[in-house]
Amino acid sequence: MRVVELGETDLPSARAAKALVGGDLTAIGPVIGWTSMRALLIGSGLLLAGQRQGVIKGAVVASLTIEAWILAWAALDKKA
Repeated sequence: MRVVELGETDLPSARAAKALVGGDLTAIGPVIGWTSMRALLIGSGLLLAGQRQGVIKGAVVASLTIEAWILAWAALDKKA
């Protein structure tokens, strides 16, 4: 069994977060873009699940929460 190195399987959103945490301010655009796309995906899932009220708010809050976690993880990974 091959051990996967940390960072070897990063998703594009994680790469953008790592760049932003690393001081690359040009990564703000991609971070916002990935957060927006994630909100659309979450919102679509909520609609498919039958949710009709608060879909936009729920999707945005969920996406921002996930992005906050990704940024925190990138910051902690940077310190290691």
